[in-house]
Amino acid sequence: MDKQIGQISARVNQLQRLPLPGTLAGEITELQGFGLTASNLEPGRPFDLEGGFSVNLAQSQLVGDVKFSGQIKSAADGTRYGVDDFDLSFKGTQVATRKVWLWIWQSRHMQISV
Repeated sequence: MDKQIGQISARVNQLQRLPLPGTLAGEITELQGFGLTASNLEPGRPFDLEGGFSVNLAQSQLVGDVKFSGQIKSAADGTRYGVDDFDLSFKGTQVATRKVWLWIWQSRHMQISV
């Protein structure tokens, strides 16, 4: 019996304004075009997850795109989760200086307890 759920996709195009820690005092961070795709969904099995969004730090004049992907795993009792082959990247430009920022973080395995 095939229990595969398939694929889930979500996209949020509404502009969100959030104050984020680590940014300039009073700076508003704009997140836009958030997208998320989960594929190969099957109960009790690892599944692939990928997504991204655009970010605009108005006071810092930094704009760019964040992308992420990985494979999500969970314990049978739902108390522990893991992410294998997690990639997170940011590519952006500081508007005033035209300086290009590239930040990449990769982890082969992360464990998260709830």
